[in-house]
Formats: sequence, structure tokens, C-alpha cells
Amino acid sequence: MTCSNLYKMDFTLRFRIKSCGESTMKFRITLIYLQKITIFLLFLIYLSCEIQAEAPEDEPGTYRDLTEALQNSLDVRILILSEQKLTTLPKKIEQLKNLQMLDLCYNQFKTVPKEIEQLKNLQMLDLCYNQFKTVPKKIGQLKNLQVLNLSSNQLTTLPKEIGNRKTGKFASIEFE
Repeated sequence: MTCSNLYKMDFTLRFRIKSCGESTMKFRITLIYLQKITIFLLFLIYLSCEIQAEAPEDEPGTYRDLTEALQNSLDVRILILSEQKLTTLPKKIEQLKNLQMLDLCYNQFKTVPKEIEQLKNLQMLDLCYNQFKTVPKKIGQLKNLQVLNLSSNQLTTLPKEIGNRKTGKFASIEFE
């Protein structure tokens, strides 16, 4: 048998490979695995781009560290403090006069921090996955608040000040 078989593969570029026997089979298997790996990597790149497009971290004024946020209090627009095992917030958080979004999900709060009531520009408040049993009435008096997420807490009632609001999307309010 002569080694005159010509195999054409289209793998981004066209390769012409002359081969025969066992080495040809190994080469084909290798190319198949490379194609599968390439498809998988392209899928991962796509997912990473989608996640980055949704994450507000690239927006100016976004902070994930409370100490850093308090040092730049007038610049803070978005404060993400999720999954930090917090039980309280410092009184200084009231200094974040331009804060529009506050994420306190997946912490260990038993009561809604009173300091939040002073955040007059707050538009979105995410308090999911904590241990709240009640919500203070004054949260309903935050005039700019559009979105309130209280899902996966231990709520049994909701103050009428929150329930009677005419504006806002108080989504994901669950009761046990």
C-alpha cells in the first residue's frame, strides 16, 4: 500500500495531509477532539461576554467594598455587598447620598438596617436571602425606590406603606 491518500480537512484553515494507516486515524481523532474543544471554548467565551454585559461592575460608581465606598461616598451609585456575611451596616452608610442601587443579598441580616431609610436616592434595594421577619414602614417612604426584592426571607407580613405604593416594581416579595 502506498501513502498517496490525500485528506482534506477544513479546520479554520485548509490543511492537506498525506498519510496512511494508523497515523491517519490518530490524526482524525485528534482533529475531532480539537473541534469539540474549540466549540466548547467558544461557548465559554460567549457565556463570559453575556455575564459581563449584565454585570454593573464596569459602570462608574460601582463598588463591592464598603470601606472603599465610604472613602468615595459621593461617587458611589451602585454598592454590591452580597455574600459578605454581614449582620449590620455602619451608620456612615448614610453618607452615600447618590446611592441608587444597594445589593445586600445572601448575608445574615435579621433586621433591615435603619440606615437604609436615609438613602433618599435609592432606586433598587435587593435584600433577598437574609433572615428578615419584618420590614420597617419607612422603607415604603423612600420616594425613588422602584425595585424591592425581599425574596427568600422569613417574612410573615408587609407594612401597608409598602403594599400601598402606587409606583415601583416590588417584585419577589414572598411570605412564609
